[in-house]
Amino acid sequence: MHWFDLSTKDVGKPYWIQFTMDYNVFGTFAALCICSGLLFGLAPARRASRVNLIEVLKEGARSTGKHRGGKFAAAMVIFQFALTLVRLTGAGIFVHHLLLTLTANRSVPSDQLMTAHIDFPDSR
Repeated sequence: MHWFDLSTKDVGKPYWIQFTMDYNVFGTFAALCICSGLLFGLAPARRASRVNLIEVLKEGARSTGKHRGGKFAAAMVIFQFALTLVRLTGAGIFVHHLLLTLTANRSVPSDQLMTAHIDFPDSR
């Protein structure tokens, strides 16, 4: 990742951002990808392997509009959609907090600041 830091040093990237490889996160992410691929891929593959091809070919065009899925397939689609919403919400929250962090003025020394709060009466 050193090549990435060298190639992005003149594009306005703050000096305190350094890209490093965290192998624990990479391993966890790879394991999650493999497990989700197996989880969501084995059930449809197993159902597709049980199809009698001769009967499907005999049915022909009659089966094009036929719904072959079941409650399990519908539940899998709903589960995948829910996981997608959770991941997108988490990504949105992360980006929001990242932008808030980047807009903070780090060059002002906080130990040399004095703040005040003035409460005016409601009649004014």
